[in-house]
Amino acid sequence: MKKIVSLFLSLLTLFSMFAPMALASESNPEQPITPYYERASDVQASLSKSGASAKCAGFIRSMSATDKISLTMTLRKKSGGSWLYVDSWSDSGTYSVSLSKTTGGLSSGTYKLLVSGTVSGGGISEPVSKESGEITI
Repeated sequence: MKKIVSLFLSLLTLFSMFAPMALASESNPEQPITPYYERASDVQASLSKSGASAKCAGFIRSMSATDKISLTMTLRKKSGGSWLYVDSWSDSGTYSVSLSKTTGGLSSGTYKLLVSGTVSGGGISEPVSKESGEITI
């Protein structure tokens, strides 16, 4: 009887070691993780190309019409393993802020847009950010 119980416990321990790996392998690596924000209801970053120009668009919306928002868009270019600053634009307002700029004369390479900012209200100043996908010119 002791051997059966010992065998059962050994098998149970063995199977429980593999369960977390099986559950972890079901996650979708292509689906980005969306952060939870207390003050911001939506943060968007969009980057598209037309020839040697890039259209950059950023958007931040808060949960309250009285929240103050600051938004900065930063265009970056890939260089080796790092991202170098190309240009940036800023705006601010209440409840929602959107910003759209087109920049031309870009050299060939891979670009990405970072939208970052702060949503302030209700005694909280919350930093937010989102990156666009990459484009190649």
